[in-house]
Amino acid sequence: MKKKVVIIGGGYGGIRAAHALSKYNEFEITLMDTRPYHYLQTDVYDFIANKSTITDISVSLVTLFFGGKVNFLQRKITKIVPNENKLITNFNEELSFDYFVLAIGSRTYFPSFIEGLSEHAHGVKSIKRAFEFKQKFEEAIYKKVESEGVCELNPDFNVVIGGGGLSGVEVAAAMAEYSQRFFAMGGYACGGIAVHLIEASESILPGVDQYLVRKSRQRLEELGVNMIVGDKILKVDEHSVHLGSGKSVPMNFMIWTGGVEVRRIESDGFTYNPRGQLKIDEFSRVEGFANIFAIGDCAQVVNTKGKTLAPTAMVAEFGADIAAYNIAATEQKKTLKKIEFDLPGMLVALGGFYTAGVIYGIRLSGIFGFLAKKAVSHIYKWPLTRKCKKSLVKSCNN
Repeated sequence: MKKKVVIIGGGYGGIRAAHALSKYNEFEITLMDTRPYHYLQTDVYDFIANKSTITDISVSLVTLFFGGKVNFLQRKITKIVPNENKLITNFNEELSFDYFVLAIGSRTYFPSFIEGLSEHAHGVKSIKRAFEFKQKFEEAIYKKVESEGVCELNPDFNVVIGGGGLSGVEVAAAMAEYSQRFFAMGGYACGGIAVHLIEASESILPGVDQYLVRKSRQRLEELGVNMIVGDKILKVDEHSVHLGSGKSVPMNFMIWTGGVEVRRIESDGFTYNPRGQLKIDEFSRVEGFANIFAIGDCAQVVNTKGKTLAPTAMVAEFGADIAAYNIAATEQKKTLKKIEFDLPGMLVALGGFYTAGVIYGIRLSGIFGFLAKKAVSHIYKWPLTRKCKKSLVKSCNN
């Protein structure tokens, strides 16, 4: 009898784990997600800048796994009973498992101590949020076009981005470049939209390679982004963002990228770090459980060098490979693999045809970085969409 493997989460880690495990005949694999699509958040900046559509940042989970070795279910898990190897869904179903992989990712964290933040800011951790943000951005551009004849009365439409990490920098660059290009191509006198990027640390991209920090700063300055660093956001109201220094920044709408949190599922026996991530051992297993694994944003990933790895798509995929191998190795009585990997580098999309990156020590910027970023995206997405199309052809022929 085949062993049942249940994976929760259809993101980068969940999909990678499902495909890796499907190579073994001894497993019956079920992947579950509350949504029927995989969201490519790493490409959301192109969606914001009108270079792509929703279909470019999503892949159907239904067709991706149709007729294959992985069964997809659109469900929400409401409770995990680890000691009994079972899950409870939002339909009150009880699902049993022999192995269980948590790959539920993360969502935007709106700290309650910043007054008004959750009411007046938007995130981009989901397609719905990204779409709402894009609509507001388009509305802002439309208002600027409508005010062409009296633009001296309202010279700036202010967009504030809270959080100068990777997401914040990429979104700021995409918005600034797009609005700048839009108004220049149309010959409008009013100019573009004012973009403000606020980071509480002393520099944007805290903890990132200094080459990327330098290139990103230069590019954002060229695009006219107002970078405010070393100043905390204390309060947000309908039209202003108030800072710890006493300054206020006018705001027409705001994007928050200053942190993420993990959605906890009711369970017994799991341990978490202060950020809400599951604590795992060196084999990607949830502490205290030999048959439950956690990968991606929802896990605190520490490699054998003692380095805590940032929650990125690449770390999720590496973790998925480890978890899948170790599930198979457990069944086959083989030695388990440890979390020995490290990030080979980073690519930062900075608007238009400009990307800065460091990959295996090689520095890239401008069009060369852009082409590298596009190549990475294509190599990732093409096999997925190809498999979806094959599944559609197969279903039509049946």
